[in-house]
Amino acid sequence: MKYFIIQIITLFAIFNFSEQVFQQNDLIQENDKQNQHNQQKKVLLLGLDGLDYRQLSNGITNGELIGLSQFTYQKSYCGGEIGTPTEQPVKSGPSWMTILTGNWMNQHHVSTNLSGPTQETKSIYRYIKQANPGSNLAIVSHWSVIENKLLRNDRQDIDIIQQILSDENDNNIYEKWLRTLKNGIPDFTFFHFNDIDHSAHLQGFGETVNTKIINADKVIQKIMLKIKELISQNQNLDFLVMLVSDHGRDKYGWTHGNTIKQYYSEKLTWIGTNQPQIFNDEFFLPSTAPIQKLNSIYNFPPITNIVPTILNYLEIDYKKENINGISMIGDIGQ
Repeated sequence: MKYFIIQIITLFAIFNFSEQVFQQNDLIQENDKQNQHNQQKKVLLLGLDGLDYRQLSNGITNGELIGLSQFTYQKSYCGGEIGTPTEQPVKSGPSWMTILTGNWMNQHHVSTNLSGPTQETKSIYRYIKQANPGSNLAIVSHWSVIENKLLRNDRQDIDIIQQILSDENDNNIYEKWLRTLKNGIPDFTFFHFNDIDHSAHLQGFGETVNTKIINADKVIQKIMLKIKELISQNQNLDFLVMLVSDHGRDKYGWTHGNTIKQYYSEKLTWIGTNQPQIFNDEFFLPSTAPIQKLNSIYNFPPITNIVPTILNYLEIDYKKENINGISMIGDIGQ
């Protein structure tokens, strides 16, 4: 009898403990839902024009790039797939249009640095503004072609435009960005750094270009420190910071896309993120692409993946058939 009573007491204790565990799990799940609901998501897309993957990798390895070393990187490619309808020039205009729309040139029709998109072309600004009309969207640009030509369809969707003027340089980007924060943190901000590409076209790889890269790195350090400060003031803030370059460079760093033939070093670019933990295998695991050319460059995620990734992070629905890229956040294949 005594043994039986002990068993009953033990079973009751186990049941009571299990019930407490379930209640605690329910509370944790409820808190997680509440935290997600309270999250204020912000996106910064930092575009470093013409920063060659080799220079980025070497600078981080050598300990010269403190700001850029804070991110996780994957190789990427521009220029579409050679010999298919997606092939496009390895130039800044077509590449930035692809980065900002999620589509190749056969969709947006920007073929040079001076041409604009077709009237039907939608950029990430339009996608966000249509989904959330009250959203606050900004751009800090050191190449006026982007806001005046490439984004001409969607200029009305950009709430704040901060231009780097002709007598200024990439060092002014940070102060210009601070201006966008005066009336609240924009939900999405695109940055364009231009000094690296400009210097490389003039002098090729060398000390001058290295200095421009280090200068950009210092600006990025300031941006990341400011983000930490903003989060310390508001724990609900959640920043996704992504980095990308529009193209690589030739062997000596002088040029890119000046011939019909596409070369590996010119097509090779890169994508970076401050939140690798939310990225999926579309980012981390090189695939086996049907086209195995140029050192299997097509195994890496293309620059078209930027827009769907940001839209998924912001929980904005979009028609998958309207975007060439695939999200690197969420379920594979989105």
